[in-house]
Amino acid sequence: MTKLRLIILVLITSCSSNKIDITGNYKSTASTIDSFFNNYPTGSTIKINIDKSFEREDCAQITKGHWRVKGDSLYLYCDEIRFIIDSLNNNPKYKKGTICGTKPDVFYIDKNVLKRTQINKDGSKLKDYLKKQ
Repeated sequence: MTKLRLIILVLITSCSSNKIDITGNYKSTASTIDSFFNNYPTGSTIKINIDKSFEREDCAQITKGHWRVKGDSLYLYCDEIRFIIDSLNNNPKYKKGTICGTKPDVFYIDKNVLKRTQINKDGSKLKDYLKKQ
């Protein structure tokens, strides 16, 4: 009987999930000085909802969409993007700023921090670190 209990205990513990709860609110860890000197976006926030939707906001835009986790990465797929200053949303000059890209934004999940380093067209690096609140 003890062997059976031991086998059941081993099966239960080996089948337990090690998934991290990714849902919640995240906020940029960079200060304004970091953003100025090291290419960090300032004031970035992401709200990851349990229904697989998200809302991301920075100093210029609000992005809404859906997400998924694959391995140690969080994929954010844009469904809608708008400028915070509403008059820019209807200005033809800024029309490209309201079109979602075809590729998702990908963040590395490091415990309670989402990390991303993006290389811009000019070769500069944009670092984006957001900590769970």
